[in-house]
Amino acid sequence: MLTNSPFADVLEAMNVPWTLLIVPVLLAFAIAVVTLAARKGGKGRKSARRADTEVLASMSLTARPLLNRSEGQVFNAIEAELRKVRGGHRLLAQVSVGEVLTLPRGARRSDRQIAFNMINAKRFDFLIVDQNWCPLAALEYHGRGHDQKDASKRDKIKRIACKAAGLPLIEIPANGLDPRHIGEIRRCLSLPMPIAAE
Repeated sequence: MLTNSPFADVLEAMNVPWTLLIVPVLLAFAIAVVTLAARKGGKGRKSARRADTEVLASMSLTARPLLNRSEGQVFNAIEAELRKVRGGHRLLAQVSVGEVLTLPRGARRSDRQIAFNMINAKRFDFLIVDQNWCPLAALEYHGRGHDQKDASKRDKIKRIACKAAGLPLIEIPANGLDPRHIGEIRRCLSLPMPIAAE
């Protein structure tokens, strides 16, 4: 306690309660602690980044096929349909949604960030583009393993994003392309529908 110290006598003579001095001292201490932590935190982040790249460099990575067997079969079936059309269309696989769909410039920055975060990490299984690389249709294959966690949420986000962009989204079930899907693809290419055999 300060009551028996010469410092207490000085404060009492100045008519200043000793508790008022504690507040600035504690405030100065808190500022010093925060400043020191910020300096150490910055260095820690840089060294953590360096450590992350060192960990990556130490890994034995291997390349793997872009598509599994059933996805490859669907890809080949769609590509065969595109070759019949001979319109210079291309089929791409595993395309980032954030690379295909752009966000409006006039939107609030926070809204743009939310929307970007929702679509950027998502991928279209397949994307049909024209000769100028403009997207004509996105295709989602609901093959085996599609019903993993969060799949329905991811699909919903892609449906909403495609609808907002005016990009057709064709959803293909596990059993692959059927005449209905081929018709949807042809509609997206602005081609006449194939005539069904009677």
